[in-house]
Amino acid sequence: MTEPHWVHAGDDELLRTPLRRLRLKLSDTPLHARVERLYEELEAHGIRFRPHVWFSTDWFSPDTVPGIAVPFYLGHERLARFERRTHFSCEGHAERECLRLLRHEAGHAIDTAFGLARRPTWRAIFGKRGEPYRKTYRANPFSSDHVRHLPRWYAQSHPAEDFAETFAVWLAKGIRGAPRGTGARGKLELVAELLSEIAGQKPRRVLRERPYSLASSEETLGQHYARKRRERARELAPLHGGFLDGYTRPGQPVSKNPVAAHLRTLAPRVHAALAQEPVSRYDIDQVLHGLLHDAKHRGLRWKTRKRPRVDGIAGCISGAWNRLQRGMAALPR
Repeated sequence: MTEPHWVHAGDDELLRTPLRRLRLKLSDTPLHARVERLYEELEAHGIRFRPHVWFSTDWFSPDTVPGIAVPFYLGHERLARFERRTHFSCEGHAERECLRLLRHEAGHAIDTAFGLARRPTWRAIFGKRGEPYRKTYRANPFSSDHVRHLPRWYAQSHPAEDFAETFAVWLAKGIRGAPRGTGARGKLELVAELLSEIAGQKPRRVLRERPYSLASSEETLGQHYARKRRERARELAPLHGGFLDGYTRPGQPVSKNPVAAHLRTLAPRVHAALAQEPVSRYDIDQVLHGLLHDAKHRGLRWKTRKRPRVDGIAGCISGAWNRLQRGMAALPR
């Protein structure tokens, strides 16, 4: 097989390459075997439906199309290395993490294909699938009402995600994924019941479209990464309110960032400083995570000898937590 020209190109040329010209094929990647394993797991549970899979810019399953989009960087090791170097992560590259994500997205796809969310039992246990997504959600790390699968207690973010996470755990472990008598166990038992009802069936009508397919994107890799950086900055800004701006200046993103290293060193002391405050460890980690990513993605460098102190970071986190509480209180019930 002849490799594409961009495989051995420099970074500048790679960034100028339109996404559609990557011409990736699922069959040429390790992802192909992982998708086949997903299909085998579905078949073992009597589920005949196989969600179709295509390359896009992120992991998702569209609301109206029962399929799975996977990020393009899983299409070639050159792209995976570049993703990790520029974004400091490569979600789904490791086999175990990839299978977790595939099972989760398969839950969405099967929910869509068979209209499970329209059933009264689904709504009674998980809630309304049409509920708007919120930009922030307050998770309870100790909740026994939700399964634990993807990071950051993602099952608690939305009813549709709660179902998809529960489905993923059920597909991998059955109903053993939660203790008896808990809300999570009840959800697993409902998923097992719903899936036994559709076992051996095929959905009546399935759209095979590929929304936001890589093949139809005119965006270049450079434009894609610039857009992702802007989106990430908007997401993280409310958490830390530009706290680092007084100490730093922007530079070139690098993985070994001195500002991020300093924050990471102070993290245990920040937790200790907030031990008596009504701020959960989860909330503290959320803001610290935002500060670390801000430092890395903006390539922040110290502009003075002054460094953020533990009390300053603790104050930043307390302020972010108070803003979050006010925002949550203003949301409609």
